[in-house]
Amino acid sequence: SATRSNWQTWHNAAMLAGGAVLGDDTWVKRAILDEQNGFVFQMKASVLPEGMWYENSWGYHFYTLHALVTMAEQARRLGIDLWSHPALKNMLLLPMQYSMPDGTLPRFGDEVSTSLAKQSMLMACAANAYKDPNFLRGLAAHPSLESILLGMAPLPETKPADLVSAVFSGAGHAILRSNGPSGLVAALTFGPFGGFHGHFDKLSFVLFARGQELGVDPGRAASQAYRLPIHKHWYRATISHNAVVVDGQSQKPAAGTLEQFVTGPTCSAVVASCREAYPGVNHRRLMLATADYLLVVDDLLGEGDHRFDWIYHGRGASARCEAANNPGSLGKSFEGSEYLQNVLEGATSGMAAVDFAGESVNTRLLLAAEEGTIVRTGDGPFKSVNDRVPLAIFTRKGKQVRFAVVIEPCEKLASPKVDSVEMRQTDGEIEVSVRHAGGTDQLRWNAKNEIEFRSAGSIALKSP
Repeated sequence: SATRSNWQTWHNAAMLAGGAVLGDDTWVKRAILDEQNGFVFQMKASVLPEGMWYENSWGYHFYTLHALVTMAEQARRLGIDLWSHPALKNMLLLPMQYSMPDGTLPRFGDEVSTSLAKQSMLMACAANAYKDPNFLRGLAAHPSLESILLGMAPLPETKPADLVSAVFSGAGHAILRSNGPSGLVAALTFGPFGGFHGHFDKLSFVLFARGQELGVDPGRAASQAYRLPIHKHWYRATISHNAVVVDGQSQKPAAGTLEQFVTGPTCSAVVASCREAYPGVNHRRLMLATADYLLVVDDLLGEGDHRFDWIYHGRGASARCEAANNPGSLGKSFEGSEYLQNVLEGATSGMAAVDFAGESVNTRLLLAAEEGTIVRTGDGPFKSVNDRVPLAIFTRKGKQVRFAVVIEPCEKLASPKVDSVEMRQTDGEIEVSVRHAGGTDQLRWNAKNEIEFRSAGSIALKSP
């Protein structure tokens, strides 16, 4: 017995199948009703409120679902209804709400690459059981082996519900979706910690736009090398995520807190905070998605002086910045820095621009100016040490440090629209101005996590 465990779900499926074949009801009942291991227990103890498996990784979510759906189909043939358990339906519906523009799901935790298209068996069984048009999003366009074996009747022609910005407090994720031509989607993770398969990535994010993944979370190595040093010191470590590293060390196991979430017709924003990842440091992160860019603002307050490294890993052949033109490093004491290559660095007191050159999409990062900023570029492991992804690192030191970064994806031959980003701080309020071809956008964010965002002089977003 394994109690709260993805393995236990497969043990339960085996017990149910064995009991059915042998005609032994004791094993069937044990698989479903065992108080510390059975199906009903797992649904209560291991599934978060919106339906995410507690390990908070899509790979293990679907690994578990394959066992649970197998059980539900076995039980159906015995005249037992497991499909009606609400947690099972939530587990199957949830991935649809996380779907990115390219059909993949955010690569949080120990994950390589998961898409709805790879889960056609699960979706066919779920569509057959629930007759819910939302499963059309994950169902193969043509009849599959599963749909034929199930004798599925055509689903209603009703279209799945449109995907919108949303917060999943139980899983600790916020999905920001914009309605512009770039199809920009950002996903933020703020808690809880995922245990053995969780990463030290609180308040990190991923970014999709123009039909592809741009801001990257590496997940785990393709080799699934859990016991190798690189898994601990790179893949799980904070350095490999789009996050802020404090004093060169990875976060502690931690959960964050949702502070604010607000949506409008053309943009949406979220604020989350975390005090547990780095004891003695309060980190607040605001992310605002517009039609053309993602704005990320970080407010970090420590009990004393600290070094803060703002890190972004982006798709592309390279990351280039005019301010970073000297060979550099993060230092030997920086956890995971041994896996970095081609590091260049430089100091700047002005606005810093870092360009990620991709095959079809370029991405520009613009950092609001502040005295004493160090900018670094380089690359780090993705699927393996030989599969590299470029990165940018902005370093500042002090007791209270703030960053304001605009991330703008644009087509290969197009020029970025954003000209500049400026940040001002007065009486506990942060104001960020983003100047672009269509005018100037202004964000106001205060200590109470109240948000006001103006675009072209009009209020586009305001918290209640």
